[in-house]
Amino acid sequence: MTEQAPAALHAAPPPETRRSRPGMATVLSVIALITSVVAIGLSARTKSVTAASVVPNIAVVEKDFSIRATPPTVKGGLVDFTVANAGPSAHEFLIFRADQAPDALPTGSDGRVDESSDQITKVFDSGDNIAANGSKVFHAALTPGKYVMVCNLPGHYKAGMHEAFTVH
Repeated sequence: MTEQAPAALHAAPPPETRRSRPGMATVLSVIALITSVVAIGLSARTKSVTAASVVPNIAVVEKDFSIRATPPTVKGGLVDFTVANAGPSAHEFLIFRADQAPDALPTGSDGRVDESSDQITKVFDSGDNIAANGSKVFHAALTPGKYVMVCNLPGHYKAGMHEAFTVH
């Protein structure tokens, strides 16, 4: 005579267990869907923030006795200025909003730009000089208009240390 295993050993799992498996698959599918949507949303936001946060940069080279800036036109808002001093002496970096030609800014009896003149508006001053063969990065918030960058150390402006640029 052959023994048979008790029927309980061969019985199917209770109905609740069978129903919980499709439920678990549904929950996992919903979690995967939410994760995908969030990831796509974050990716799109990162791209738009990166595109919007590109700050225009003007490369400036100062030397005895000239200033050259590239590009001569930038978009308004925050603008970075990477200023390199090719020497041989220290220079400063100032920006004036002005309608005049770069070599026609109002000056005092000492030949320096009159920084308090009501014909121009000083919008940026580096404060400290930039050492010969040194460089610094400055940031200025600029609105559309015409601007002139200068070195206003004694004799430098009159010697040619000025350059115009436009913000649109």
